[in-house]
Amino acid sequence: MSATDSGVKWNFQRLGGLDQATLTTSEELAHLDQLNPKLWVALSCPASGLEFDPRTLALLDTDKDGRIRMPEVLEAVKWLCARLADPADMVDAPAELPLDRISRTPVGANLRQTAKSVLAGLGKPDAAVISYPDVAKALETAEQNTFNGDGVIQPEAAFGAEASAFIKDALAVIGGVEDSSGAVGINAEIANAFVDTLKAWKTWRESVDNSATPLGPGTAEAWKLVGELRGKIDDYFLRCDMASFAPWTCADPKEEDRPVVVEHGLL
Repeated sequence: MSATDSGVKWNFQRLGGLDQATLTTSEELAHLDQLNPKLWVALSCPASGLEFDPRTLALLDTDKDGRIRMPEVLEAVKWLCARLADPADMVDAPAELPLDRISRTPVGANLRQTAKSVLAGLGKPDAAVISYPDVAKALETAEQNTFNGDGVIQPEAAFGAEASAFIKDALAVIGGVEDSSGAVGINAEIANAFVDTLKAWKTWRESVDNSATPLGPGTAEAWKLVGELRGKIDDYFLRCDMASFAPWTCADPKEEDRPVVVEHGLL
């Protein structure tokens, strides 16, 4: 059974009383986003508990909400179509991916170079295929490298004292994120946020330095003097506050026998 939708010829098969698109040809997969959603058997499914590779399910669940929805499937298919010479390879994926099956597009070229680097790191620079075990083994060792692809740099990285100090200050001011090994570092977003914070502080500091002061050039010296005398000044006003709560009794020199109460005064 076949049908045409948006200029694409779709092949269908009846399973469980439903007509399902076969999705076996390169044309079908490359134009999956043009398939009417009403012809999808399901528009979402759980991201766990299925007879499917858990890691692949986790990668498909890009928003990490525990469900895989149609837009996420379309995005994954689009990603693969841009990197495979024949998108139909994703239907019956071989255990090993020949490097010549990777597309010649710019993104495909980057993927091929990455595959070659992985194989070279495993001591197989002349290998023509790459397998899942190859990638898994490379990931185990990559987590311990500074440039492991996770985009997070730790302060211990060998970039010099100034770079290390910058990373430590960014961690203290903005905070950090964990890299693939579990260590805490900063990424580009944190680094940019820290730089913006420094620029904002510098602008504020310059505005303070250039603002008008009540005593002109002598303001700084006066403020320093206030700081030195702060203890005595605070003590004076504290005594005044205490005196205001306690009335004082004294004798009128003209009328020595008549006591006079003077409230809220100072001796």
